[in-house]
Amino acid sequence: MTRPEHDPSIEHEPHLSDLPAKPDASESKAARKLEKELARVDPDEERAKHSVFDEPAVLPGRTPVAIDRDWTCRNCGYNLRGLMTGHPCPECGLIERYEPPREGEASYVKWVDRHAARPSILGICMSVVAAGAIMVPVAFVCSFLLTEKLLIFMFCLVGPAVSEIAKLLVGLFLIERRRHRVASVGHIYSVTITSALVFAVVQNLVNLLLIHRNSPMELVAYRWTVATCLHLLCTLVATRGLVRVWEKRNVGGGASVISSANPAIAVAIALHVTYNIVVYVRGYFGYGF
Repeated sequence: MTRPEHDPSIEHEPHLSDLPAKPDASESKAARKLEKELARVDPDEERAKHSVFDEPAVLPGRTPVAIDRDWTCRNCGYNLRGLMTGHPCPECGLIERYEPPREGEASYVKWVDRHAARPSILGICMSVVAAGAIMVPVAFVCSFLLTEKLLIFMFCLVGPAVSEIAKLLVGLFLIERRRHRVASVGHIYSVTITSALVFAVVQNLVNLLLIHRNSPMELVAYRWTVATCLHLLCTLVATRGLVRVWEKRNVGGGASVISSANPAIAVAIALHVTYNIVVYVRGYFGYGF
C-alpha cells in the first residue's frame, strides 16, 4: 500500500521530523518585508506609543496614586500636581482617567517632548505644498459630484461634506500621526488654508472652463469672491477644532481624542450645506445666474 503524497499524520510535522524543515517561500517573503518595515521604525517611538501610561486607568478597584509632577487636566489645563489620580479637577470637575508616567517609564508624551524640536522651514513648506497638491485631484472630482437624478442630494449634502473633510486631510494627518512635526498653531492654519485656497481655485476653474462654459461675468466674479470666501470661512471654522486638539495634547498629558474636533467640523459642513441649499433654491426659482 503506497503512502499518500500528502500524509496528514502528525509524524510529519516539522518539529517531529529528523529532517530539517523546508522554509515556506511565502513566509520568507513576509519575514523580509517585516525586517524592512522594522528598520524604518523608531523602536523608542513604538514602545512609547504602546505605553500603559497612555491608556486610561479605568479598571475597577485601582489604587489611587499621588500625582507628584506637573500633570494638567486635558479639559481646562489646571495643574493636578498634588492630587490623587481619580480625583475631580478642582477647576472644572473632570475626573482625569490617565496618570503621569513614572521616572524611567516609556510614554508617548515624553517621546514627543524629546523629539518636538522646532521643525525646519523646509519641513513646514513641504507640508503646505503637499496640502495643496492633494487638493488638486480631490477638487476636480468634487466638482463632478453632481448627477441629473441625485442633484439635490449630491449638491446640498454629499458635496459639502466631502469637500470640508478633504480640506482637513493633511492637517488631521499631522496632528494624529506627526504631532512632533507641528511647529505651531500657525503651521496648522497654513496647511488647511492652503488646502482651501487650492480647492477653491481648482473647483472654480473646472466649473467655469469645463462645466459652465461661456458663463456671464457676474457668475465669474461671484465664484472667485463669494464661493472662495465660503471655502476659507468653513475651513477656518473646522481648523479651530483641530487646533484645540493639538493645544490639548501639548498642554495636557496623554493622547487626546481626534474626534473632539468633530463639533467644529460639523459646524463647517453645516455652513457649507446651508450655503448650497440657498444657492439651489435661488436657482430653482430663477434667481440664479
